[in-house]
Amino acid sequence: MDQEAYTCENCSSSTHDDLVNICLWHGDRLVIVEKVPARVCDRCFEQFFDQLTTFKLDALRGTGFKAADAARVLEVPVFTFPQGAPVETEAKEPVTVDRRGTVYDWWADS
Repeated sequence: MDQEAYTCENCSSSTHDDLVNICLWHGDRLVIVEKVPARVCDRCFEQFFDQLTTFKLDALRGTGFKAADAARVLEVPVFTFPQGAPVETEAKEPVTVDRRGTVYDWWADS
């Protein structure tokens, strides 16, 4: 990879190699693919996949994610987001929540 590939396209921070889990919808089924190689941003945790990884994920999706091929099965609870009046918060500006649930106030870094 060239040096530019090591910079996050979203926040311009550095990235590192990691193995990640990704969730995909296949029809009305939610499936998880574990141990997917990715470049992960050190700041915003955005994930970037190379062409070979993307090809392999697409090929896996093409198999239909047969239950017999699954490494294991997880039971996942489903929640409905509350509707109605927004909850009052102390935040004056929007915040970003990453995939790990960490809340970032980008304006505090400026």
